Amino acid sequence: MNRKEIINRINSVWGVETYLEIGVQTEKNFLKVSAPKKLAVDPAFKIKLKRKIWYFLSYIKSRFFEMTSDDFFKNQASNIFKEKPLDVAFIDGLHTYDQSFRDFENCFKYLSQNGVVMFHDCNPDSVEAAAPAFSPQDMKEKFPKKETYEWNGDVWKSIVRLRSLHPELEVFTLDCDYGIGVVRRGKPHDMLSYSLEEIDKLTYADLKANRKRFLNLKEASYLNEFVETF
Repeated sequence: MNRKEIINRINSVWGVETYLEIGVQTEKNFLKVSAPKKLAVDPAFKIKLKRKIWYFLSYIKSRFFEMTSDDFFKNQASNIFKEKPLDVAFIDGLHTYDQSFRDFENCFKYLSQNGVVMFHDCNPDSVEAAAPAFSPQDMKEKFPKKETYEWNGDVWKSIVRLRSLHPELEVFTLDCDYGIGVVRRGKPHDMLSYSLEEIDKLTYADLKANRKRFLNLKEASYLNEFVETF
């Protein structure tokens, strides 16, 4: 199961109206997601012109914002979500703990009561993939002898933070497509007890030793049970 299938399943079961994706870049995921109103945020889109024209003709209610997510929330979000709140957000921008958590906080401000925020790249499988970096190129420079450069960053720390310091939220991670973190208002299954200072000091070795507990890791099939609770 991949991110597109997960998002579309949630969107269709709940009847989602407004979908936001942060970190779109190419058409790989965003153009394949179904929702009446779709918002794309990325500082440098790489969608082919023909596809973009077709997309605009097919989905008039969709909008592209070529800017950072910080600028989007500073200058655009309050007007966009004034009448209708955000229903589902998918965070796949800069793969860092600080930025992913800031994107979450900004999304949550505008989230509908039953809304869902998802994170991509929550379950890196190597120290290289989990490297705190600012781009794939930055990661390559940190590990020049690495043959492959799958980069997820330290987004996983956002999941640990939410599971440690937000008892008002239900948080889990689906074990597929590099880890899809899912967050909504509700009673947590259980809680972690790390402070902000302790989370900052966590390393990939800590994640590797506590993967299932840190991430509240679930099989991809758990999505079926989750959507039935809407």
